[in-house]
Amino acid sequence: MSTLRDLRTAAIATAANLSRLIAEGADDAVREAVERELQAVQTDIKDKALRVLMVVEALEADAEMFRDDAAQATAQARALESQAKKLKQSLGETMLEAGVEKIASPLGTIKHQVKDEWSLNLLVSVDELPDELVKKTVNVAAVKKAVENGSDVTGFVSYTVESVSSVRLWKKRAADPVEGD
Repeated sequence: MSTLRDLRTAAIATAANLSRLIAEGADDAVREAVERELQAVQTDIKDKALRVLMVVEALEADAEMFRDDAAQATAQARALESQAKKLKQSLGETMLEAGVEKIASPLGTIKHQVKDEWSLNLLVSVDELPDELVKKTVNVAAVKKAVENGSDVTGFVSYTVESVSSVRLWKKRAADPVEGD
């Protein structure tokens, strides 16, 4: 079976040979033999082109299948990550309600943490605030510290403190010793 490159080379050589024979005034029998050879090469190219087309279609179908599989895998990964996040949140709430901060086991350590997050509602423009409270935006940490120290911070309608709960999981690595060994 010839490759496309071989067929292309044969077609070019045969066409050049035919052109040369015509220019030299070769007899009809020789020219007809070369024309039949050229037609045979062209037929081989058409057959090869159809086989190549079938391979191209199969490759494109495989590529599309992999794109679809990748989209499904991405969606599945997002769903699993969402489930893990919900389970961690539920575990954190349960640990908080039960007063459990840390659980250690041979599988790993689970620690529940609660952090306060501040949000500020600005009454005045940032330009009217004291310089030590402002960077490019309001320095929430500095405002929090000032409020906690009893300073009167003007320019805010209100501030809120919201407790945010999180659970961290540390898995034991294979090289880590298991407690009790």
